[in-house]
Amino acid sequence: MTERQHKRVRTFSGAWAHRSPNAPRPRGEKLLEMAVTKLGFSARAYDRVLKVARTIADLAGETDIGTPHISEAIQYRMMDRMR
Repeated sequence: MTERQHKRVRTFSGAWAHRSPNAPRPRGEKLLEMAVTKLGFSARAYDRVLKVARTIADLAGETDIGTPHISEAIQYRMMDRMR
């Protein structure tokens, strides 16, 4: 990933999730930022992980996106990359 892409990803806000009262908790947001930096996720991957995490939280009956939901979503994303 180029420096320009890193800058875009760092400033990407995942606007759809952050407009919602169900935005990820701060610890979950930190975990997602770490995944972007360490695993090289793109802005699109960031957005998809948030969407999957929202679905996982919904299925668990939770109102907030927590760290376990984001962790699980990141694992699914990694399995996608392995194919």
